[in-house]
Amino acid sequence: MDLISITLYIVLASIAWVVIKRLTAKRLRLPPISQGGLPLLGHLLVFLNRPEVETNEEFFLTTLSRKLGDIFMLNLAGTYVYVLSSADLIRTTFSHPDTQGRPSNKSHKRAFGPRAHGIILSQGDQWRIVRKFTTELFRRLGVGRARFQDCIATEVDRLADSLEELANGDPVPDIQYRFQKAIMNIVSGVILGKQFEYNEDGFKEMIHIIETYLKLTGPSGPDTLSLSLPFGQGAQLRDCMARFKTFCLDSIKTHQAVNEHGDHSDFVGAFLKEMENINDENDEVFNHDNLCACCLDMFVAGVDTISSTLSFVILFLVNFPEVQEKCQKEIDGIIGQDRKATYADKDKLPYLQATISESLRLANVAPFGAPHVANKDLEMFGYDVPKGTMFMANYGGIFFDESKYPNWKDFNPDRFIEGGIYKKDPDFFPFSTGYRTCPGELLARMELFLFLSNLLQKFHFKIPEGAEMPDYHLGKAGGTRTPLAYPVVIGTRL
Repeated sequence: MDLISITLYIVLASIAWVVIKRLTAKRLRLPPISQGGLPLLGHLLVFLNRPEVETNEEFFLTTLSRKLGDIFMLNLAGTYVYVLSSADLIRTTFSHPDTQGRPSNKSHKRAFGPRAHGIILSQGDQWRIVRKFTTELFRRLGVGRARFQDCIATEVDRLADSLEELANGDPVPDIQYRFQKAIMNIVSGVILGKQFEYNEDGFKEMIHIIETYLKLTGPSGPDTLSLSLPFGQGAQLRDCMARFKTFCLDSIKTHQAVNEHGDHSDFVGAFLKEMENINDENDEVFNHDNLCACCLDMFVAGVDTISSTLSFVILFLVNFPEVQEKCQKEIDGIIGQDRKATYADKDKLPYLQATISESLRLANVAPFGAPHVANKDLEMFGYDVPKGTMFMANYGGIFFDESKYPNWKDFNPDRFIEGGIYKKDPDFFPFSTGYRTCPGELLARMELFLFLSNLLQKFHFKIPEGAEMPDYHLGKAGGTRTPLAYPVVIGTRL
């Protein structure tokens, strides 16, 4: 048999196999699928080609949900993605024991080593072990509890001092960068046991690394085709993560030098202590590769989301000065000017709490969070769910639902007030829900409350005289949705 005959035989056999496979395969019941997918790539380019700046109304998942319903499907280069746009669908799916998988975490493994599972994209036993370790450590350190607020208060005071130097003067063009430095230092205290001086080179390097990582990974995640290539953005990402690994390994050496057994009053120290206790260089969780990956996850998740939210809050308040005034009146009536606000004051300031929740709703800084993956074939909501199917939450489908939030485009904290008290909404979960809800939610809520209560006690914020009011609906797309830069004039209230 000659080469042509062999080739023809292989081609015909392959075609026959595909035809037989399709004829005998179970016909899957799938959700409605968005139009416009390309061969092989599917809807991947929809993610990669998101506009750099968009309004909430233009966000493509929310737009598609209004056409296709609360559950629809995308195809990302051969992977089924079920997009969920209602609280019930997200809650049910994210609480299902067989939907707790994550997409492949190739970027961490390429950068840090084969056992770099991290926290956000870890799964199975690795996820359960590191999740338990992290939550128990946070509990022991008091993260998100009243006794941890001194760490936050230090950064609140530093930020307030820097703003006071600028008060009653020229507009401040970089309010988000100032929030970013403060939040970075709090997270650094939890992870590294160290809070930096803002002018330290190492601190500036850390901020630049996280900013670069978020800009590169963006909404499509770090494992897209462009970031896998050895040039362009792929090369930039690898360089960024290599710099983070160097930073992290230097911190490990510092911990080991300070104490023979490592200081275990922070994440790195406690992780090293656990490595020492296990004493297994082949352990899948407690190893140097995974320590670097976990640290990166915690910085990425803990810094940009809160600094962006704080920047959005100030943006909302300059657009709605009556809300700012009402928050300050509440603070003055409960706290006055003779002491600083503490976390114990939270329940006494319902309107400030409502303002924070309304800001989280309308800012929607993490519009789809981290995806879940089905670990086995399932049937859910009347549809088949093949193993490997990815679930993505479209939080805009909840937060911008006109039936739940009438005139949803308006900034209105009274949505979260009932009978003069703060009203908790079980369908409002900006930090996700289910088994894999954000482990840093308590810390994030404490940060938001303490920064805003103490800053609004001391300062008022407004747009420069004669300047155009910034559009609070616009945001920059990326790993986190951030507001466009805007100038703000800061005045003292004392």
